[in-house]
Amino acid sequence: MSAIPQTDNWIDFFKVYRQLPALWSVYDEVYKNQRMKKLAFNCLLECYKKIDSKANVDSMRRKINSIRTCFRRELRKVEQSEQMAESTHEVYVPHLWYFNELSFLRGHDARTPQLASLAETSDMFWNDDDHDENESKNELNDDKDNDSEKESKVNLRDEADIYAEGWATSYRKLDQTNKLLAKKAIEEILVLGQLNQLEFNSVKMPNSLQIK
Repeated sequence: MSAIPQTDNWIDFFKVYRQLPALWSVYDEVYKNQRMKKLAFNCLLECYKKIDSKANVDSMRRKINSIRTCFRRELRKVEQSEQMAESTHEVYVPHLWYFNELSFLRGHDARTPQLASLAETSDMFWNDDDHDENESKNELNDDKDNDSEKESKVNLRDEADIYAEGWATSYRKLDQTNKLLAKKAIEEILVLGQLNQLEFNSVKMPNSLQIK
């Protein structure tokens, strides 16, 4: 992998990447949402094209995987030195300039040591879809042990559940064309929200519905 230059475009890229947990936070529910993940990749690609104008999602994902592999190697050295060091002066200092930029990945990179080891030693792209499928299988194997816990959560409802039911009722009344348009609009709004770029004017309303 070629060295990553310390430029403003790369720093901006890492900042946007951090704001898209669908791409890296394995403990976040949005990480399992393939539709949100696809939107997040497309959003991140717009930022990455400032670095590589000819890039597409696949080439960007391969680059991210290589960067994360380097980060994991350095992180392992840091963690090992932290266990053995008698003082903070003996803790390993990462050589990657962007190590701190990716510090948010610590603890979120993989659920198991086996997955972390696989990503560490392989040059192949870590397929997020396969990873999610394996996670689902593991969760199914644990269902029997978690039945009582899940039953206790069935009755828990938050504001999102209530809104979702109301939106679903309205959605069912739309024709097919407007269903597609509504889904597109909602997904784009959610991505803007994750990036903290959502504003009142982000939602365009017909003149008859505008607030005067």
